[in-house]
Amino acid sequence: MTQKTEQTPTTYELLAAEFDQVYTDNRGGVELTYCTGEQVVTRLNTVLGPHAWQFEVLQHGINQEADECWADGKLTVWFPEAPDRPVCKEQFGSQKVKRSRSSGAPMDIGFDLKGAATDSLKKCAQLIGVGLYLSHKETTAKASGGQAGAELQNGPENCDECNRELTPTTFKDGTSWSVAQLAAFGRRKHQRVLCMDHYRAANELKRRAEQAMEEVPFSDAPPAENAETSAPVEQAATAPTRADIKELRGTFRAGLREMSNKGLRFSKPVDPDTLSQDQLQRGIEEMRARVEACIRFDALVHGMGDKIPEEFDLQLDDKDAGQIQQKVAYLETQLRSRKEKSAAASGKS
Repeated sequence: MTQKTEQTPTTYELLAAEFDQVYTDNRGGVELTYCTGEQVVTRLNTVLGPHAWQFEVLQHGINQEADECWADGKLTVWFPEAPDRPVCKEQFGSQKVKRSRSSGAPMDIGFDLKGAATDSLKKCAQLIGVGLYLSHKETTAKASGGQAGAELQNGPENCDECNRELTPTTFKDGTSWSVAQLAAFGRRKHQRVLCMDHYRAANELKRRAEQAMEEVPFSDAPPAENAETSAPVEQAATAPTRADIKELRGTFRAGLREMSNKGLRFSKPVDPDTLSQDQLQRGIEEMRARVEACIRFDALVHGMGDKIPEEFDLQLDDKDAGQIQQKVAYLETQLRSRKEKSAAASGKS
């Protein structure tokens, strides 16, 4: 009677083994099962050892139209069965850009890129068996989605702006979006269904708004704090009316003209139509402070005449109110010092 001997599982079988716990997510009406990046790293470390695999990001970037970060990663592994023959797998990963609900600005692009790199690692690891069985389940789930699911994904969609029916779009690099994908991206990024023309226009408006937030020296103010408790002070949630915003934008534009008359400007062009109410208010305050400091600066320069040090920079241009006030303080110190020296000289004589 022969006894059955247990065969030692191969490295691939150990890598491809099912996880004790997996997670689910609902995307586009389809329930997907997935594992985490931590689980993938743990599987690679446990089966191969930390020294026997390597992951590197070859390229990364941001797809403005899809509103997502992407990373091109390469996983290199050394199987114990063939330690002299490294196996390399390369895959792209992506992650949607997480945005602030109040301003729409990206919250942490670095974190989103990290998520894209993790997605790339998971897809590379899948090519050597890690979590590959989950992909089989996704395919089955998509195939058995039913007639209702098919209609949801493939039915006609119309643009909320022009009422034109959406059509599949092919890009210069050969990639393409189906009608369902274009509609989903529009809903996710702009909260409405858009044709490609209006989708790109909405992307450009959002890009300009984000650029203004990054470049304008007055960002949304953090909540005020109670001096005694250091706790945020709750403010009354009063939504601004269109008239309020219109009036602020008018005041902002008047401030820009007044700055221009004084030879002042911001370091980058600023479009009031892309700014929030708080940014408009802070910008108006900043412009007023600059103009007031500039008036004081001009008066001091005029009063000192040709006694200003040659190395002193008289150009104000795009300097903020604080920088102009520093120049004012310097000139005031110089003027006071010279007056004191003049008075002392007069006393001696």
